[in-house]
Amino acid sequence: MSIAGKPIKLGIPALIILALAAGLVFWAWGAGGTSGGGGFGDTVMFRGTVEYTVLGPDGKIKQHGIEHNGTKAVFITAVRDAMGSAGGPAAITGDANLFDEIELCAAETVGGTTIDGDICGTLSANLDANPADGANVDSGTNAYTVTKIFTASGGASLIEGFHLCTTAQVTGIACETIEIGAFQETGAINLSTDDTIEIVWTITIS
Repeated sequence: MSIAGKPIKLGIPALIILALAAGLVFWAWGAGGTSGGGGFGDTVMFRGTVEYTVLGPDGKIKQHGIEHNGTKAVFITAVRDAMGSAGGPAAITGDANLFDEIELCAAETVGGTTIDGDICGTLSANLDANPADGANVDSGTNAYTVTKIFTASGGASLIEGFHLCTTAQVTGIACETIEIGAFQETGAINLSTDDTIEIVWTITIS
């Protein structure tokens, strides 16, 4: 018996199955992509955290936090390129495009109201150097950390968030948008003279 030219009617169960199948296709496509401004959780390859600790001159902890930071596609590309080099994961710490500069933002980004992947509206002042080159270490377990300690001097410093930028930044000049690979908004962190803040940015590749 031919059904040519006759409309095909699907029952409710069949429609539900088709909807679920379509949803799985879109989910699989999204899981394989990358985000220009979301967290490291947007891709199965990268995980990133930024931890900060504020100490007073007496060495006592005044403030502490740890967050899963946001990232940008330019950062993911740089790390993938390093991972694909002859040196493997260890090449990341020596890669010319490594993101190992940390800058502290004192105000929202230009044109926005939060600390995100765009240029700082204002850099945090009264620090020894900002942005500054951090010490990066290959952990040997497909991860590396970038660590930097800033010292407040000559007055109070306000910090609203952090950026992880490419190398060779100039102290006192904010990283350009294209140079920012990861970011974290913290809310107000107030440093008094001689307070220190240590930033530890950890990048894990899996």
